[in-house]
Amino acid sequence: VLITEGDKIKSYELEKLEEAQSFCEKKKLPKELARAILTHIRYHCNYNYVFDESEILSLLPSYLQHDINTYVAKRFLASLPMFQHLPSFIVGLIAVKTKSVSCN
Repeated sequence: VLITEGDKIKSYELEKLEEAQSFCEKKKLPKELARAILTHIRYHCNYNYVFDESEILSLLPSYLQHDINTYVAKRFLASLPMFQHLPSFIVGLIAVKTKSVSCN
């Protein structure tokens, strides 16, 4: 039986939420702080790829890694002035490693 990506992500998110809830209870954190922690974990799981990207990329041949890096560079960072002087492959390496962060 194959598990869909959505099922794996939801399972991962639920696992991390349970761990965070246990952490908050063990540390006796106030409700507001615990809520902020759980909200951040939900945000992180919904807006970031939560599995080991390096492992997945390492399984791919170098030409596919290069294509992924180039695509991600064009899609996310190439329009930013600070990246325009760099080769798209380098910008792609940077873009693949970026993560979305919640700034409450």
